[in-house]
Amino acid sequence: AEQAFQNYFAVLTISLIAFMPGISQMSFGYVVIGMTTAWAIWVVLRVLKSVSAAVEGPSRVRMFRRYLLSLAGFAILIYGGWTLSFGKTDDRSVVAAGLLLLLISATIVSWELLVAMAAEKFGVRR
Repeated sequence: AEQAFQNYFAVLTISLIAFMPGISQMSFGYVVIGMTTAWAIWVVLRVLKSVSAAVEGPSRVRMFRRYLLSLAGFAILIYGGWTLSFGKTDDRSVVAAGLLLLLISATIVSWELLVAMAAEKFGVRR
């Protein structure tokens, strides 16, 4: 649940900043880099904690795979912020692609959580 919430919050925050009147391309790029780097550090720490707590074998692989899409989204956001800050073009499509990856990741994780909760409630083994 924490991972999904963090991804949704990142998407919402960066999207709202993109719509701020008068924000320059360079300023938006710096904000995207700063905020995304902070979130990415949090995700990496969460990945390390979760993977080390998981039991050996398929559980660890599944745990790492769950975070892979989020990490890719944050990496694309950092790259998009970099191109906005130091590039010559105002191409926000890279940032949009990173945000879409975070939305997809959050939706997948939310769905897995709902399925697990339903399975636990009704005693169904997955």
